This record gives sequence, C-alpha cells and structure tokens, in this order.
Amino acid sequence: LYSLLPIVGEINSQADVLSFLGDCETGVNRRFFPILKDGYISTDELKKHAQKFLDQFATFDLSHYKRITAIGFSNGANFLLSIMQLDPNFSPEIYLLHPFDFDYDFKDEVSTSRILATVGVSDTMVAPGSIVQMHKRMSERLFPNFSLKLLDEEHGVTDIEIEYLKEFYRGQLTSLI
Repeated sequence: LYSLLPIVGEINSQADVLSFLGDCETGVNRRFFPILKDGYISTDELKKHAQKFLDQFATFDLSHYKRITAIGFSNGANFLLSIMQLDPNFSPEIYLLHPFDFDYDFKDEVSTSRILATVGVSDTMVAPGSIVQMHKRMSERLFPNFSLKLLDEEHGVTDIEIEYLKEFYRGQLTSLI
C-alpha cells in the first residue's frame, strides 16, 4: 500500500490531512473503483464511484481550512480525475501523481482549480505520451490552470518529485514540462 502521508508531510508539515478509503476490494487492494478488466473501466463506472465520494465529501465542513489540496498517486490520481468529471472544481488544487488516461468525459464547465500532473518518462505502467496528450486536451479549454511535469523516472514518487511538488505547492513553479 502506497501512503501519501510522508509526501504530504514533506510538502507541508503543518497540513491537516483527510484520508479516504474506497469501498472496492479489501486490505492492500482496497480502492475507489473496481480493478480494471483488460485495462479498461467505463466512464459510467468511474462516475458512479466518484459520485459516492462527492456525496460523502459534501458532508464535511471545510470552511475553517485555509488551503485545500487533493493529492492522488496512480489509482488515487485516476480517482481524482473521475471526480473531476462530475465536479471540476471540487478542490482548489489537485495533484495527479502518475495518473492513467481513461479517456475521461468531463462536464462542459471551465475549472478554476490549479492542477498538476506528474509522469515518469520511463514509466512502464503509464504511457507518458498519453498523459502529455491528456494534458493537452484538458488544458486547451476546460482546465486552463493545468501544469504537467515529466520526470526522469519510473512509476513511483522519488525525492526529486517531492522537491518539485514542494516548490509547486509554494507557488514557485508554474511552468510546464
């Protein structure tokens, strides 16, 4: 199980953390949507699980937080993209670490969220070119504040990526690739 808690601690050691567990599978395989079948899952299936999350998320009073950033790695990043299909502004900042492009079906609504996606150029689980294309499609019209960082690494979060995330979080980086 890949925990983002140490990474969040590096980005902002004073951050309050809300963590959510999906309801598909159990133990280390627990996730927010079913395991892919032949590398595929329908956007309707993704939206169904995302709506369940948004219903739960709406019950939290977030008004006392100064800054809200949603962070997901791999499956978690895919789930954040699924949520963005339904509510492109559910979080002011969204960090998608090594997502996969499931050909998401986004609402025709321009997002004000500041978004960062990272991908490793040697990633064997996610084709980096597909994430570059996803970024291009998304940032052209509906997600104008979407940045992409290509990293010289594989499918995992390294110290170099954490340093980049820290600088991005502090607002010191806004450039693409």
